[in-house]
Amino acid sequence: MQQNKSGFTMIELLIVIAIMTIIGAVFLPVSIDYQQRNDLDVAQTTFAQSIRRAQQMSMSGEGDSQWGVNMTTGNIVIFKGNTYAGRDTTFDENYGISTSITNSGQTEYDFSKTTGTPAQVGAVTFVNGNYQKTVSVNSYGIVNY
Repeated sequence: MQQNKSGFTMIELLIVIAIMTIIGAVFLPVSIDYQQRNDLDVAQTTFAQSIRRAQQMSMSGEGDSQWGVNMTTGNIVIFKGNTYAGRDTTFDENYGISTSITNSGQTEYDFSKTTGTPAQVGAVTFVNGNYQKTVSVNSYGIVNY
């Protein structure tokens, strides 16, 4: 009597491994590119929303103080006070962003109490890999991105 042996041959396993390797090699750069663009979008949006929040908090006189925003590598901080250096750290609101993002330009914005006008105007540019995005604040406190 003849026995039927079932299973995979070595050739079949090698073909499956080769196909999986090719698929991985094709999609790895695509996924890295997507992650870079997504991290950049998150940083840009978070910074713009933080600027708007700090401006609104200053205009409403929350905590009877001015508010501002500061950005460092991997972190965006909404702070209470006239400047980031002179802030009251117990009121800090920290928002983490990807540490692979570098920034340049105006990274601190302080807003006057009640009027909400910024003490600084300018733009910050975020760079991640081959991509970059900009957030700008004009003299009226309008945020463009």
